[in-house]
Amino acid sequence: MNSLIDPLTGLPSQTSFLQQADNLLERACIPLSLIYIDPRLYYEGGMLNSLEESEKILLHLAEVLRSLAAMPLRASSTDEAEDGLCGRLSSGIFVLLIPTEREQAALDTIIHSKLSWTRGFFLPAIGIAHFHKSDPHEQASALCHRAGLACSLRALDGGIAFYDEVDWDRISQNQVLLEELPLALERKEFSVYFQPQYELRTGKMVGAEALARWIHPILGRLLPDYFIPLVNKCHMLREFNQYIWDFTASYLKNMIHDGIRPLPISINLSPEEVHDPEMGHFLEQLPDRYGLSPRLLPVELTESAWITPDDDAIHLIKRLRKKGFCVMMDDFGSGFSSLSRLASLPVDTLKLDMSFLETDSPKNRALLSSILSMGRSLNLNIIPEGIETKDQAELLMQLGYRYGQGFYYSHPLSPGQYRKLMEKTGR
Repeated sequence: MNSLIDPLTGLPSQTSFLQQADNLLERACIPLSLIYIDPRLYYEGGMLNSLEESEKILLHLAEVLRSLAAMPLRASSTDEAEDGLCGRLSSGIFVLLIPTEREQAALDTIIHSKLSWTRGFFLPAIGIAHFHKSDPHEQASALCHRAGLACSLRALDGGIAFYDEVDWDRISQNQVLLEELPLALERKEFSVYFQPQYELRTGKMVGAEALARWIHPILGRLLPDYFIPLVNKCHMLREFNQYIWDFTASYLKNMIHDGIRPLPISINLSPEEVHDPEMGHFLEQLPDRYGLSPRLLPVELTESAWITPDDDAIHLIKRLRKKGFCVMMDDFGSGFSSLSRLASLPVDTLKLDMSFLETDSPKNRALLSSILSMGRSLNLNIIPEGIETKDQAELLMQLGYRYGQGFYYSHPLSPGQYRKLMEKTGR
């Protein structure tokens, strides 16, 4: 067996490719791109039906790369031109080394390559690293390593990542946080902040929304946009959200024990959890475990969760309402809602997306007025979110809105701050 040739595709093996690439980099006088292609997402993701089809896709990709590498490039300052390079590494990864000026055309060819015997287009994970003559000691192995790191960022969903454009400090920090997440839950480093909701005309507080925060011992307070993707990545969504529900329910119970009459605190339920029977059972049992009325724990579902809810999801939501939970549609108007279905959905309150308040125009006022009229006709409460200025608050009151939430009234408050506010308002 020839160790310099990949036995399946006939492309140069890892050893052969790296040797040829090192020689090419030494002579290169133009920028080059190392394109690192991982096809495993495609043929391990259920898109192919057999080993034979898997081999077909690899042979197909090999032919595409041969054709791209066969286009002459001028690697040195001499008049001689030579071809680019392609190969298959020992891990099954394909690599292509070509002039950077041909990079985009090569990517288009790879990604839009039709596979007539499968169910779609070729959608691999691709990482790209660039070679510049300013580093005369650059080795092909280092270039492959950088392109591979970039590729790893798209290993779950396919697509393209450029090493030069990645904030590797942030990636490194995210990896550390990912490893710390399970222990952070055990240590109770996660807290819940509460953003009050108000009656607009009287300024009377009527409820709040629960918002998760990670109180990291070194980095300080981290917002959900930062750590929720990491929670999803390490498959801890259910455990994390149950922690948030338990935290909030315990907090309400403690206020009642101390003689403070609590107001409802709504908590977000992700679209994935609507389809999780275990999470549904957890929520149904939660009020009884803490001796609370379900009305104190409204359930917020983002508007996207209502696009195509299946029978199981609708059944769960109806069970929660029957149990006594109030159900809210969060981010209403953000682009997914079907107004024709709104009357039939098991929802009690619409939380109006903050985008409606970004501009003050006759058309926007007409929209806000129409939404309020529709909500009243359907016997739905409407709570605009993202109220940040006095003008926005006055506009909503002029139109007839009763409730609202946003920084103009209050930022999210820590548990201690929210409790003090409850005590100050006499509740």
